[in-house]
Amino acid sequence: MTENRHFNPKSFAEIFAFSDEIDAFIAASLEEFNKRRIKLFDLPAYQRIFLFILTRSIKTFSSVIILCRSGFGQDVATLMRSLLENLITARYIVHDKSTANTLAKRFVAYKWVIFKRQLPEQELSARHGSDADKNAFLERKNLVLGKVQEFREEFDITSDRALITWSGKSVRDMARKVNRTLLDEYEKTFRLCSRFSHPSILGDNEYLIQNDNQLTFSPQPSAIGIVSNLENAIAYALDFLTVTDELFQLGQRAQIDRLLEKSAEIFKRAAAQDGSADSSATKPPSPSIRDTIVTFQKPNNPKE
Repeated sequence: MTENRHFNPKSFAEIFAFSDEIDAFIAASLEEFNKRRIKLFDLPAYQRIFLFILTRSIKTFSSVIILCRSGFGQDVATLMRSLLENLITARYIVHDKSTANTLAKRFVAYKWVIFKRQLPEQELSARHGSDADKNAFLERKNLVLGKVQEFREEFDITSDRALITWSGKSVRDMARKVNRTLLDEYEKTFRLCSRFSHPSILGDNEYLIQNDNQLTFSPQPSAIGIVSNLENAIAYALDFLTVTDELFQLGQRAQIDRLLEKSAEIFKRAAAQDGSADSSATKPPSPSIRDTIVTFQKPNNPKE
């Protein structure tokens, strides 16, 4: 068994401690925000939407840390994509103050497009319901279709293609609109996370252990992905805090810059621990692969 298949939390003590420091700083930032006693509708629409996206992202960040602490670094791929896509959405909305409120309104109104997609399933269910159920569905259908038409007219949408996402743009194009750095980050994270968030053979050797004539499939915790994913998650969290500081003038930019510098130092030291195998460097099968005995390791039970 190679070293990166073992998971020893003590080996990651420094980055886990730094994760706790970031967690504490997030809490301090929220407390600073609370001191302002801000009324919801004293805020412009784009700031209200930003707070919603920020809340979701803080929870996602916490989930990433919990999984990494348990040795499930590979399994945070979907969460990492979600965290980055939330960051791109937030930055896209606020990057130009002249359009920010319009984009925030579009972000909210897009819910009617989502509701429209649910109508076929609801109609099928209503067919087997009572007359009251059928009438209720027709009322809802008319409401939803009317709101979708309003959405089209208000935001000058002429193509169904522009309804695929709330903004009418792909996440990649939204990142490009903000800046080249965010686009590069999206493309890097998309490549890395796709290895684990989609069913594919990429990264297969990270789940296999081959010793002589035995091939073991291992669902146990490992060191793989913990360093790289925590580094990215912390970077995204600090970027969210940077935007929060800019929007609400919390006076924390100096602390954020200090944490960014500290993060670069810590993860430079920790890089050798990541253990993620290059998908192009999968270990070739041994000559006796056809005679290899296949076994499974017992899955880890976090409660044990």
